[in-house]
Amino acid sequence: MPRKKKPTKNKTKAQTPIHPGKLLEKILNEHNLTPYGLAKEIKIDASLIGKIIKGDRPISPLVSLALGKFFGVDEAYWITLQVGYDLGVTKLEKDVLIHSIRTIGDIDV
Repeated sequence: MPRKKKPTKNKTKAQTPIHPGKLLEKILNEHNLTPYGLAKEIKIDASLIGKIIKGDRPISPLVSLALGKFFGVDEAYWITLQVGYDLGVTKLEKDVLIHSIRTIGDIDV
């Protein structure tokens, strides 16, 4: 089987991912809504909302469902942002490891 070309490394420096809590904070500011006010509306503990906004806690499936309902977006929207953030952080932290893994096409059987 012919070998696939190895992907070339992107020469640009990877950007630091932005935690979805920062987007949540921006939206709350645009609507003049406090984290406490949001927490009260979506029936989620206010301290958890504060920690999400600070980037100290991830958006859980429950929080994603609640935010989706409140903001009128798809229920997976917020959790998808969180997964994208988590992947971005992991890619930055484990870049050398990931690049050392061969693809299935590179294995001689």
